[in-house]
Amino acid sequence: MRTNQQMPGAPPPPFPGTGQGGGGSGDERPEAPPAVRIAYELWCVVAVLGIGTTIGVILLMSGLQDTVVDEMLEQFSGGVNGQPVTRADVVSSFHVSLGVIGVLGAVVIGLTWLVAHRMLRGKAWARAALVGFTAIITVIGFEGLLGFNSGGSIVLEVCSILQAVLAIGASVIVHRGEAHRYFYGGRPR
Repeated sequence: MRTNQQMPGAPPPPFPGTGQGGGGSGDERPEAPPAVRIAYELWCVVAVLGIGTTIGVILLMSGLQDTVVDEMLEQFSGGVNGQPVTRADVVSSFHVSLGVIGVLGAVVIGLTWLVAHRMLRGKAWARAALVGFTAIITVIGFEGLLGFNSGGSIVLEVCSILQAVLAIGASVIVHRGEAHRYFYGGRPR
């Protein structure tokens, strides 16, 4: 049997470039190339900017409280299930919705960081998921660039535009050359 053939049932060959004089056991993951590390860092900045975006959305919605409360009182002037709806009820519900927006923002921020971390570890599915995030962030950033749905919130506009630019940059560099080979080039899948 030749030395480059693998026996049935044997463990897969080691990752390329490991286990050869580096003191490793041969089954360690290769270090992420600089482009992948830069993409990860850009995604971390996108996640941090998500804090500003979440705060901007909450501030924007807070400024609309009176308008939203008045509209809801008008819509439910007859009550709900025979129970009258008071202004205090609607205001309380509005504040709960702001809390939900904050929690959802925190979940999206954490999910972005988690998926970016998995990408740094060489997971191709994470790289693909981040491309999907990039598409969503780009649409939101483009709306911010044109001034749609921002309500004049400069924090929201700036954060959403910066997130879009950084996400596009991260997605581009992680699909080029050495970074692309890190995910698929010669490694067992």
